[in-house]
Amino acid sequence: MLRDADHFPYLVCPFTRRKLRFLSENELENINNRIDSGELYFHPGIKV
Repeated sequence: MLRDADHFPYLVCPFTRRKLRFLSENELENINNRIDSGELYFHPGIKV
C-alpha cells in the first residue's frame, strides 16, 4: 500500500484545508486507546 502523502493530495482537513498525513502504528494505537477511554472529542462536547 502506498503511504506517501504526496500520492494523496486530496487528503485535507475539511475545516482548515491543511494536508493530512498517515499515522504511525504507535500514534494510531495511542489514539485508539484515548478513544476507548473517552478522552477525545470531535467538536466541543461531541466525543469521538
